[in-house]
Amino acid sequence: LVESCEVPCPQDCQISEWSQWSMCQNPCYSNFSDGFQYRSRVVFAERESPTKLCPEQPMIEQRPCRSPGCPNYHWTVTDWSASDGVRDVWCQNERGELAE
Repeated sequence: LVESCEVPCPQDCQISEWSQWSMCQNPCYSNFSDGFQYRSRVVFAERESPTKLCPEQPMIEQRPCRSPGCPNYHWTVTDWSASDGVRDVWCQNERGELAE
């Protein structure tokens, strides 16, 4: 399978558009209440002449974002079994999801 591609003629500077913002990085297991999102862009054409280089520009940006509330986990236990003296113990959150 052959697919054509076009490469633009060299110009002084060509920088891609900004990428989409990343998902909010979950701060549940850190000391921060807010997370961050990131986006980036790249230089994909730049003349080799020092006078034609791209001006200094940020290639990565970040912004704070509010993550959804982190789930609270708790231990859940069954009653002691009368027949064998055993009980089940597991960790789950308020939605009933088990800890891995």
